[in-house]
Amino acid sequence: MPLRSAACCALLLACASVAAQAAVTPLQSAQQLRAAGRLDEAIAALRSILARDPGNGEARLELAFALEQAGDLVAARYHLELALGAELAPAQKDRALLDLRRIREASTTASFAINTLPPVRSRTVVDSAGNATTVTGDGSYGLGIVANGRLALGDDLRNFVRGTVDWRDYGGRLDDFLFGQASAGRVFRAQRTTYSAEVGALASQYQRRHWYTGGLLQGGATVYVDHELTWTTTALARRIEFTDLKGATANQAYLFSDLRRVRPGSIAYGVGATAGASRARDDWRGFDYGELRASWLREFRGGVIVEARTGAAVAKYRAIEPGFTRMRRDVSGVIGLDFTLREWSVFALAPRFSVAYTRLDSNVDTYDSRRATVGVGLTSSY
Repeated sequence: MPLRSAACCALLLACASVAAQAAVTPLQSAQQLRAAGRLDEAIAALRSILARDPGNGEARLELAFALEQAGDLVAARYHLELALGAELAPAQKDRALLDLRRIREASTTASFAINTLPPVRSRTVVDSAGNATTVTGDGSYGLGIVANGRLALGDDLRNFVRGTVDWRDYGGRLDDFLFGQASAGRVFRAQRTTYSAEVGALASQYQRRHWYTGGLLQGGATVYVDHELTWTTTALARRIEFTDLKGATANQAYLFSDLRRVRPGSIAYGVGATAGASRARDDWRGFDYGELRASWLREFRGGVIVEARTGAAVAKYRAIEPGFTRMRRDVSGVIGLDFTLREWSVFALAPRFSVAYTRLDSNVDTYDSRRATVGVGLTSSY
């Protein structure tokens, strides 16, 4: 009798084990493989599920997570975007949105714009050597070209290179300006935080005859508080040498902090602040700087993205510049409106139109300026 009871118990346990195994669905099996770190097997299993059921949003989402975990962020982004178009539980949708934002912000971006510049008014400019030059405003407009790019490298998008070119031409007058900057860096990711570090070089020509060159170090962190709210803090250090002015150097440091919230309905808004300082051997080149800014963005029907932005800044210099009688203090403000036509994209670049007005009031009249700018360009930011 005891032998028969033992046999019955063994049979019942075997049946229970078989039933438990039968109760594990292919999706659950793939999830277990991913949790165990067997990513290749999990990805293969999930692709098999989707081959039979392409509309399975949960399997699509699991595949995106597995690809992200394996470091293939390009494929992960593709499947996240498909998953968001399927039926998902609210918690799953939140997780998908959060991961998609992280991957989008790490991806390659580019923008290019041609801007009309306002005419230069007549004024006298005194350079660092005390030489006075009269800038004659003839009422003609200038042309500006601004290009920015960030190229992500590798399937995991961890390494990147970045570049900026800003050129303004007024037909050979002292307001001509050329600036270029290039850097390379790496991204480090935690669960809800992305860190970055980069090193680079810059060069600029201004007032037609002066040059400065320099190097920069930059580091930052982006905290994804939830799928809507992002907090980014960046520290930038630069050392500049004025190549045609012997011994003239400047050390600069800036701290940027921005909060951005993306709401349902393709609405986003953000606020930010910047604090900075420049210290130079020539005290009049040194200054303290502060800025506040805000933005609002919304996507309307037809893929029309409208972004409004505004900001105000104060710069206080540390000594009297040669040729002047008072210490310089500038207050500036900007307001702008951008229109991006996302559905008109060609090669992932969408046309963008922008208008902006900038005003700078200085207690040294030479530096007062009013700029109304109209621009047209291309962007991949969206």
